[in-house]
Amino acid sequence: MNNTVDAVWTRDRILADILAILREKVKKLDADFSGDLNETTRIVGDLNFESVTIVEFCMAIGKHFRKKLPFQTLVFRNGRFQDFSVGELLAFVENELKP
Repeated sequence: MNNTVDAVWTRDRILADILAILREKVKKLDADFSGDLNETTRIVGDLNFESVTIVEFCMAIGKHFRKKLPFQTLVFRNGRFQDFSVGELLAFVENELKP
């Protein structure tokens, strides 16, 4: 993953980077997930991430993209925790990285 300040964040690049970070997280957790990681993969529903893992994953995403991202708007809706997909995360990050 190339992490340059002057990076051009295309949708494909953002998705590739998110999936690379997610693969590393799943590998470290030795998660019992044998499917293909893609835009439909749900963070809790498919990967069984717990709250601390979600926080660590979100922090890794923010660090990678070198931006403090308001993940609470993605993770909490109407004051309640909501599962989210990689595609929803992609759209969120893509929107937040717009100049």
